[in-house]
Amino acid sequence: MAKSIEELRREAQTVKMESADSANTASRVGGLNEDIVDALENHQKAIEAIDTDAVKVDMEAEEAEVTVGGVTMRIVTAAQWEAMETLDPNTLYTVVSNS
Repeated sequence: MAKSIEELRREAQTVKMESADSANTASRVGGLNEDIVDALENHQKAIEAIDTDAVKVDMEAEEAEVTVGGVTMRIVTAAQWEAMETLDPNTLYTVVSNS
């Protein structure tokens, strides 16, 4: 399993701040680089796996919606946002200016 961005950041900081002689071995630095490449590859695969057919755009309603991995992102106008009575906890909302 690929490491999280936070795990990679901590390891990179450890390598960066290392002061002990010969502590940053080729294996340590190379392993960190491999972990970074693995994480990038997983993100690339996730992006490529987005089903573009799942993107719905209704120009008359002036909204857009995309669902990835069970999470929906919905883009709405400020007027639509103000009119919403309830919010779906599994939806990420982005509000854009009406102008």
